[in-house]
Amino acid sequence: MTASSEDPAKAALIANRLVETYIQGGLKNAKESRDKEIQALTARVVQVRTAMQQTDGAAASFRAAHGILASNPEVSGAAQVDQSAGILAQARAESAYASRLAQLSGGPATATSPLLIELRQQEATLSRRLGELSTMFGPGYPDVVKTKAELATIGPRIAAETTRLQGELSAVSAASAARRGAIDASISSIRSQALASGGQAVALRGLERKAEATNTLYMSLVAALNAKITAPVDVDPDISIISRASLPAVPSYPIPQRVLAVAMLAFLLLGLIVAFVVDTMDTTIRTAAQVRRLLGIPTLAMVPDLSDGREDEPVHAVVESKPRSRFAEAIRNLLIELESRHGPGSQVVVVTSPLDGEGKSTIATSLAAAAGAVSRRAVVVDFDLRRPNIEADCKGNGVVGYLTGRAGLEDLPVIQEDSHFSVIAVGDTPMDPGALIASPRLPRMANALRQHYDLVILNAPPILPVRDAKTLTEYADSTILVLRWGMTSPEAARVAMEMFERPITGAVINMVDYPAHARRGYGDAIHHIARLTKYYDADDPAEAGAMHKRLLRSWRRSKRRVVEALHFN
Repeated sequence: MTASSEDPAKAALIANRLVETYIQGGLKNAKESRDKEIQALTARVVQVRTAMQQTDGAAASFRAAHGILASNPEVSGAAQVDQSAGILAQARAESAYASRLAQLSGGPATATSPLLIELRQQEATLSRRLGELSTMFGPGYPDVVKTKAELATIGPRIAAETTRLQGELSAVSAASAARRGAIDASISSIRSQALASGGQAVALRGLERKAEATNTLYMSLVAALNAKITAPVDVDPDISIISRASLPAVPSYPIPQRVLAVAMLAFLLLGLIVAFVVDTMDTTIRTAAQVRRLLGIPTLAMVPDLSDGREDEPVHAVVESKPRSRFAEAIRNLLIELESRHGPGSQVVVVTSPLDGEGKSTIATSLAAAAGAVSRRAVVVDFDLRRPNIEADCKGNGVVGYLTGRAGLEDLPVIQEDSHFSVIAVGDTPMDPGALIASPRLPRMANALRQHYDLVILNAPPILPVRDAKTLTEYADSTILVLRWGMTSPEAARVAMEMFERPITGAVINMVDYPAHARRGYGDAIHHIARLTKYYDADDPAEAGAMHKRLLRSWRRSKRRVVEALHFN
């Protein structure tokens, strides 16, 4: 048993008191439960006893009302019938024997009378004596006469005894026949009564079964009540105190290791959820297939992201300092795509984007650097008159000075800044940039630059805020729409396409995170070449620096993408 409190003494007191209260409460509940069970059993016994008396009385009343002595009268009736049948058979035999004796006049029936036997023995004796005397003396001899007289008196007596005996046998035969009829009638009566009682016995047996069940329930309840009453009153608790809680010396909560582990796990889960939500909500342009499906134009190049950690050096310098890096190869592929679509001769290219911050100026200067690296005369002309992105010291005579008529083409400062390409900056900030783009001097400027350079790159402002890029495409051979990987929305790109009247040569997906793109498994070229680290040189000259710097740049890049995806910037 544990208890928590800011006060150690209170925690120990609560733990001990809680156990004591639990034990006392258990004993009290057990006693109350025992008393309630005894009361319930007592009430139930009284109820069942009343029901038992009612069921027994109902069975006895039914038996008395219908004259049924046994629960199975048909069985006892069958036994009586069988017993009566034996008696009837015996009576029939006796009646037949008596009738036979009555029919015989001198047979076995006479042999049963002692008097008749004695008389016949006397008759035989006298007859034998008469025969002896007749042979010796004459008929008048006194002994012969006396013997004949004695024989004459014995004959009537024998006849009378025989008649009497036959009468008795006839009476016995008649009595046997009457007894046989009485037994036969009794058997018929017993059989009919047994059949009648059998139907009534069904209801009787139902009442008896109900009474028996009630009696069994009553006996079980009485036994349970007696067991509950005779059980000991003292109830042992289900727990016992082994040792009382002592005053804690150290706190049990919070545990720093456990809290830290739970916090780390919670932050990890939260990060996974945020990453999943951000990835699910991400509908920005990331692949060439999306560009083809949404805009109907090809993707000329997918340029890797070099925006972090290069504050001390412009991005286009990588083309010259790291010609075998991924960035330099991507810009060189862009140059090849433009030349293959245009053919030989000078070329004017307009570089624009749907919105600001998508890296169009970086693409323009890097493309010029790639052209200069292969001995092409290239120049970048900054026509973003409202927010110039290409910084150069032109002393006021830039694109604005030429379009306003303050300077001629030969007066424009062409700046190279230790590169193989030239730059013509904006110069002074104009009051009305839209009017300057519509200046009739713009076509002459484009033709003059075409005669002096192999590649003329016009760095136009974004197309959605202003329409300067649309005007510049009238004097250009190719138009490049720069889209930022994971930032440009399909709706913005589609609206930008609708602004142009001339066909756009193609799109450039800029600032591509090659490892993240490969992990998404789009199946394009970057998916297969992103891990070819030995084939390319490092894009960042500080790539071989300390590990913590690379991790710091990765963290900044991830934070910026999350903020951009959630539209916090």
